Amino acid sequence: MLTGVEITNYRGFQSYQMEGLAQVNLLVGKNNSGKTALAEAVHLVMAGGDPTVLSEAAHRRGEMTSSEDGRLYPDLSHFFHGHEICSDSSFSIRSDDGFPKITVRLIPLEEDPSLFSESHPDEEFETPPTYGVMIEGAAGFGSEINDLGLSERGALIFNPRARGRQPVIGAGVPLRPILFVPIDSVPSRRLVQLWKQAVLTSKKDEVVGAMQLIADSIHDIVFLPSEGVSRSASGPRDWYVVTTDYGKPIPLGSFGDGVRRLMILALSLSQVGGGTLLVDEIDTGLHYSVMADMWKLVVKKAVESNVQVFATTHSWDCIEALSLFCETELSLMSRVAIHKIDRAIPHSVAFSGESIVRMVKSDIDPRS
Repeated sequence: MLTGVEITNYRGFQSYQMEGLAQVNLLVGKNNSGKTALAEAVHLVMAGGDPTVLSEAAHRRGEMTSSEDGRLYPDLSHFFHGHEICSDSSFSIRSDDGFPKITVRLIPLEEDPSLFSESHPDEEFETPPTYGVMIEGAAGFGSEINDLGLSERGALIFNPRARGRQPVIGAGVPLRPILFVPIDSVPSRRLVQLWKQAVLTSKKDEVVGAMQLIADSIHDIVFLPSEGVSRSASGPRDWYVVTTDYGKPIPLGSFGDGVRRLMILALSLSQVGGGTLLVDEIDTGLHYSVMADMWKLVVKKAVESNVQVFATTHSWDCIEALSLFCETELSLMSRVAIHKIDRAIPHSVAFSGESIVRMVKSDIDPRS
């Protein structure tokens, strides 16, 4: 389990440290303080420098750049401090728990134009890469200079011939399960995968139990993909909830965003045992009255399954609910921490579970 993370020249941070990490960590702060960026940094280092983590983060944020023929590529320039790239651009993420420091560095191709001559034929890309992208500290895909390229406009270009190599961290530090749940929920394809895993591992009942925190009449979830549509392409219309209130299954969407969000949290926690769960705006779609129960689900499941959680929020209700959980679950109070994120200081400020309770009772807002 990570207890500290240090980043350099990453997004809005020239240098920043986050220490005192607990099993369940809530990152709070003003808008654009860097909470999501820090969660993404944890994702990259815990994934062993897997470059698809960068690509997914760019897609979520809409950080894309187009080629002249209209093709879209992830724009890597926004990951570097100042949103600019040059021949010596780099950023790094250092953590503890035996994980190596991950450094993403640009290598000008004029230093060795032959680097991409075989792995990037001209017909595959409109313009040959201007830079090679080296992910130091990683092993597997992304660790060799001809795996990844970067155009002059910042487009991240993947070498499809190299993508078969799986990322690994190194001797004695195996990759652990990890999942990032974005603010706008997980894609339907991923949701179906999580559901299938829950059914195959006999964890479906745990997910149903979590949904009962919001609506105790729920006693089953049914996934019925539309006729003629593949399971991976199915959408919200294909999920139904069976309740004691109605004589027929009701579409999941009829229960609002909160039920879907809680189902995703429960599914995610059930599948990352021994790993890491990162949740952006964890309270999305949830009414304040169920947030304490949401924290009960998250913390108890994290402890039971040895999962480290990193979540972000803008909500005072979410902070207050975590304080209430700490008051009522004294044995789990030490597993929780709030981290105030502020670019004006070079490190986060950590509050233990006991401090969270005192802070909320004194009406001290850690977001300000």
